[in-house]
Amino acid sequence: MSKEKFEGARPPDEHLVDAARDRMPEAPSGRDRVASAVVGLGFIVAAIGAELTLRWTGSAGWPGFALLLVVAYALCSRVEFEIGPGCAVPTQLVFVPMWFVIPPAALPLAVAFGYLLGAVPEYLNGSVNWRRCLVLLGNSSYAIGPAIVLSVFAHGGPTLGQWPVYVGAFAAQVVCDAIPAGAREWFVFGHGPRGLAPFLIWVYGLDALLTPAGLSAAANGRAGFLFVLPVAVLLAVLARDLRLRLDRSLTFKDAFDDAAHEARSDALTSVGNRLAWDEALQLLRHDLRAAGKPHSIVLVDVDHLKLANDRHGHAVGDELLQAVAATLRDVVRDDDVVARIGGDEFAILMRDTDEPHCLARIARLERALAERFLPSGVRVAATVGYGSMPPAASLRAAQEHADVRLYDAKAKPYLPRLALADDLA
Repeated sequence: MSKEKFEGARPPDEHLVDAARDRMPEAPSGRDRVASAVVGLGFIVAAIGAELTLRWTGSAGWPGFALLLVVAYALCSRVEFEIGPGCAVPTQLVFVPMWFVIPPAALPLAVAFGYLLGAVPEYLNGSVNWRRCLVLLGNSSYAIGPAIVLSVFAHGGPTLGQWPVYVGAFAAQVVCDAIPAGAREWFVFGHGPRGLAPFLIWVYGLDALLTPAGLSAAANGRAGFLFVLPVAVLLAVLARDLRLRLDRSLTFKDAFDDAAHEARSDALTSVGNRLAWDEALQLLRHDLRAAGKPHSIVLVDVDHLKLANDRHGHAVGDELLQAVAATLRDVVRDDDVVARIGGDEFAILMRDTDEPHCLARIARLERALAERFLPSGVRVAATVGYGSMPPAASLRAAQEHADVRLYDAKAKPYLPRLALADDLA
């Protein structure tokens, strides 16, 4: 039984934060590589298109001041508020002033350079795999929308009369960010729009709150950075405090999950124990998604365990139990529950499995058991009983049917069990 089935009731956002952290040092998976390449290369194409088609006029002396803005952007990008599968970063404090300094044609590439510059320390120390650089390029896609809106509609520096343009630029920013980021999360990790919505509201809410501060800074020219600098420092302190709290919480949860796993795991065979089995049945009874679907229970009793212990010692008996458990794990599906519920008895919970499919899977299981031998040459054998709901009215009734069939089968000797008795004699 996998550790995930034993985990405690960790809030979903902490699960996502923990999973996102674990992914960072690793190379992207196959689906992640495909999605990151599509989004990252799509950004490059769009950025080149912006260079070729959008306006190239910026503020006076923009190249030198633009470099300062890009460095400030890189520093702000390192201030991360971890939210679900992603992060909110206060780059809006610098990105908005960039609207009025850097020409729209160069804005997307400036943002991408700032993101990559900010990630250099993580790439160098290995906390983020370098193959994930395409993800950062994809994250820069949000700059495409404002660049287009500003190129077409904005004139001169920030003025109150152009507020509809700025609202439009922010709306375009949200759209150009949410579509590729949401599509990647859905394609790679299965996080649908409904699940991502609460986290995106926080991310774009922070951007919306920081946009007026960025506009105020831009309206005060280069001295405007004196206004946003304290805000950026305050947010950096808050982000550090939040990260430390998350670190402590995740450490505690990991310790709790390890203890929960140990309490629900059979020490000898590493499958679930009786507690894990009872909890699995209880969870299935209360799972609304499972209501009305067929489920099956299979009981597996190891043959001649006492004889093996008496003739060859408990070490051979333990090997028999471990071999049966290993065979069950090899044959069952990932979402099936396997547990040792007695000294020589195992149980399998097969979700979404009706009686005909249960019988077919039992046949594969019996073949696998019949082909299994211990290193000493002793044959592995077990007796199987099953119950399905329907026709049983409940999971409890299905387990009772499996128990009856198991003992009926035990009363009828057949070749594999006799062969095992011969092997042990």
